[in-house]
Amino acid sequence: MLDLTPNSERNAAISEYLDSNYGLFDRPLYNNVHSVVFNIQEKFSFKGKPVFNNLVFRWMEEFCIMHAKCGLFLRLELADEE
Repeated sequence: MLDLTPNSERNAAISEYLDSNYGLFDRPLYNNVHSVVFNIQEKFSFKGKPVFNNLVFRWMEEFCIMHAKCGLFLRLELADEE
């Protein structure tokens, strides 16, 4: 899970990227999930701080590769309000 609720420049940029490139605010994305995860890690990791830590990123990559034939989807969800 990637939490984009904390107000930061990077989270705003990731949100804009997901909306403008994939329309994730309107609908889920089917397939291409591996590309999205890789692109987020590649484009938005800076100053030595990755979006996903290396272990989590590797797990997500392996999961996407192993389950690509099953069909994967990515969607945005609103955080539960407390």
